Order: sequence, then C-alpha cells, then structure tokens
Amino acid sequence: MRFYRRPLQEIMDALTASGLAVMQMSEGQIQEEQKELFGDRYDYLSKNTNFIFMKCVKL
Repeated sequence: MRFYRRPLQEIMDALTASGLAVMQMSEGQIQEEQKELFGDRYDYLSKNTNFIFMKCVKL
C-alpha cells in the first residue's frame, strides 16, 4: 500500500481552499478485537496511527 503523507497544514490548506470546513477529525485506531489477528504488531499499530479521518462540510 502506498502512503500519502502530507503535513497537517497542507491538508487543511487544501480543504479550506476548496471551501470545506472540518466538523470532526479523528485518528484511526486499531480495535482490541484485532489483537489476535495482528499478534505482536498490535502494540505498534495501537500506538502509531497511520490514518486521519475528517468529516467536512461545504461552506
């Protein structure tokens, strides 16, 4: 999987330039039910977020 890494400021600038406002933002968190599936990688994944989710509205 390719990652799209950008500074948060760059993401926010792109959203506001498009006329969007962020209403809600959260980091993706692995769920405890996934512990068995990911084994020893679970601790790393639970402490290092790789995703950010934003709920936006058009202004």
